[in-house]
Amino acid sequence: MNSKGLLPSTRPSLLLAALLAMTFFLVASQADGREGPTDTHIERKHTATLMVEYEEPVFVTELQSLIPHDDLFIDEANYYFGLETKYHITLASFLKNDVDLEELKTYLMDLSAYRAQLTDVSIFERPENDVLKCGVWSEAINETHRIIMANFPNDYPYESYQCHLTIAFLKPGRAARYVRPKIEPVVITPKNFLFSYYNEDGERIEIRF
Repeated sequence: MNSKGLLPSTRPSLLLAALLAMTFFLVASQADGREGPTDTHIERKHTATLMVEYEEPVFVTELQSLIPHDDLFIDEANYYFGLETKYHITLASFLKNDVDLEELKTYLMDLSAYRAQLTDVSIFERPENDVLKCGVWSEAINETHRIIMANFPNDYPYESYQCHLTIAFLKPGRAARYVRPKIEPVVITPKNFLFSYYNEDGERIEIRF
């Protein structure tokens, strides 16, 4: 069998397969219409993040104890693990992976300035999961975020910054029952800064200080 006999039959089928694959991708993207967790985490694998970690908030752990396991959304491939256990607030994310940490530190206030107040229990709704979170009020956090993002190159994809502390990742529609528009003031205490980035081998490196 020579190549002249093969080309007429294989080229159309390969072209059709490619067109179908492209069509499926475009339709799926248009139907999605979002900056989803999977896309976000792919981007984050090439960026650095600065956070404040907090002492375990009793209010949050008590609320977590009310959530049945069946409500939890767990997707380890994309770093979603149901209940949040590393209580933190992100000061700056999507920074360039080679950001100078020592220079970054000069923009930080004293750790004690990042004491914050939980204000409510609300949701980020996504097609594949709900993110149950506490709204957070802290002038120091908001100001630090603004200054760092203005002074360091970054790929921050969102229009605004919503300071929050994640409680849990839940299956779609499962978070509404836990929403509390207003709660008694809950103050959370910072315990350290956490800086994470990815090295040349794609490994996530964490530095606490």
